[in-house]
Amino acid sequence: QIITQIQNLVSYRQDFVNIIQITDKNGAVVSLSWIVGNLNEGQNFEISQSWTPKQKGEYTIQAFVWKSLDDAMPLSEAQAQTILVQ
Repeated sequence: QIITQIQNLVSYRQDFVNIIQITDKNGAVVSLSWIVGNLNEGQNFEISQSWTPKQKGEYTIQAFVWKSLDDAMPLSEAQAQTILVQ
């Protein structure tokens, strides 16, 4: 499970899309998924997306929170983590 925690810090309801991109050690995208939603003012939300690697190796997981799929305005800094699957 890949878990992203987000919080709405603005004083109005905010639409968002949470994008998870996973690349292999060569930079090839092996998984791309997203969840669309909205948060009320001050609301926290934990998003869980599943991913099962097909091969052993090193992968980089990147998480993005954008305004929408049509409007790639970032609502937060992108997060990245590298993992090793054995």
